[in-house]
Amino acid sequence: LLSEDIFSVLGWEIRRPCNQNWPCEKPMEHGTATKPKDTHPSDVVFSYKDVFTNDDIYLNFDLKSYAGKSITAGQVRPALASLSQQVACANISEAWTDLYVDDADTHKVCGVLFIYNHDGEYDQNFESILASINTKSLVHPKGTRLFVLGPKDIFWISNVCSEVQRMRGSSNAAK
Repeated sequence: LLSEDIFSVLGWEIRRPCNQNWPCEKPMEHGTATKPKDTHPSDVVFSYKDVFTNDDIYLNFDLKSYAGKSITAGQVRPALASLSQQVACANISEAWTDLYVDDADTHKVCGVLFIYNHDGEYDQNFESILASINTKSLVHPKGTRLFVLGPKDIFWISNVCSEVQRMRGSSNAAK
């Protein structure tokens, strides 16, 4: 709900369905030696029109909600690796395209790891967690992008969107 509240203010369109699994296109590469990967999740997908390229950009979100003490590199690293795999497959997946993309769209898929601190207790340096992760091991196609929004980023964006709504005169401000 928070992600929808925030990003609708920015003019991003939520794409349905939410909380959907779709087939992995690289089951052996994305799985383990003993178990191929069957599916990838899309918690929520947003789209917007890139004003510079006129491409439709699709943002495949992995939504995480953690207590402050559980936001660690040990939690973030596998989530980021999974998101990388999701983006690699989403960019070539007919099933993902059928779920989220309008027929006429030329599109690009990016990934967003959205790490929300639900108890408000996180007071560490999230950037140091990101800096400790070896991003060279992430496998996604050249030219695709992964974004990570940590607790302070989400708090800041939420405040900006609330202010935008207030300035527009909306009574339905993001929380």
